[in-house]
Amino acid sequence: MDWAASRSVTPQRCCVAGQSERRPQRCPGYWATPSRPPAALCALYQLDRQYERALPRCTEALCDGEDAEVYSNRGSAHLMIDEIDRAISDFDRAIQLEPDIAIRYYNRGIAFSRKHQAHKAIDDYPRAIRLRHDLAPAYSKSRTRIRACRRA
Repeated sequence: MDWAASRSVTPQRCCVAGQSERRPQRCPGYWATPSRPPAALCALYQLDRQYERALPRCTEALCDGEDAEVYSNRGSAHLMIDEIDRAISDFDRAIQLEPDIAIRYYNRGIAFSRKHQAHKAIDDYPRAIRLRHDLAPAYSKSRTRIRACRRA
């Protein structure tokens, strides 16, 4: 079951250049639904790279109760606007709630790399790869970051 289905949110289908795919940023009025829950807005703003707008929605969604997916989305938004400590904190909580999701370890590894804590990043990347083998090529690209951390 995908994220939207698990939260009773029906994503709008958009036709762009003859293709049918989920692209909320290209659908007029997609964001302006008063009944859309904060967790959905958090995810949609995150996907649309509107990180500053995602953060308050994610925080609002967490007032309704802890949700690993929301922590992960908020952590990613923090990471993208270089609020590294906050990103790590959110990824930590997401991992505590659902420890079997690979991308959270990978994203936390990126955050540790940006913070020049290579030893912690090196711990997270193999965990991510064990959970999801297709992340191995992404890890090999991250080795450059780790090497840079070690030199710093």
